[in-house]
Amino acid sequence: GVHLLLTTGGTGLSRRDVTPEATESVIERKAPGFSMAMLTKSLEITPLAVLSRSVSGIRGQCLIINLPGSLKASTECFQIVRPALQHALDLLRDSPAVAATHASMTTAELKHPHHSHAKHQHRSGSGHDDHHHHHHH
Repeated sequence: GVHLLLTTGGTGLSRRDVTPEATESVIERKAPGFSMAMLTKSLEITPLAVLSRSVSGIRGQCLIINLPGSLKASTECFQIVRPALQHALDLLRDSPAVAATHASMTTAELKHPHHSHAKHQHRSGSGHDDHHHHHHH
């Protein structure tokens, strides 16, 4: 399916600007950082950025971001969020890249001195560690 849905327009203050409400009605979880980043950067370009009501959120494995209506503004805003999009979509998909990142974090945790003291004591009859809490999924 679609993993990234970018809307353009309808995020202003006029009565026909209903994109944020439509987006809020379909997302399951908010992801406000995208809208905040676009707002912060857009304010450096124009004070009128305060009029944006952009909503960003997640439905299933799909990331939905409201971009502004003008071509110039939507292009600028897309460039602002673009660096984070691949990682965001990887996280939503539970891709191998993310699993590898988490695995390396878990490995680092296993090397932590606090954990290693108890690691080789208290063998159970089966020869497995009793400390199963290391395996985070």
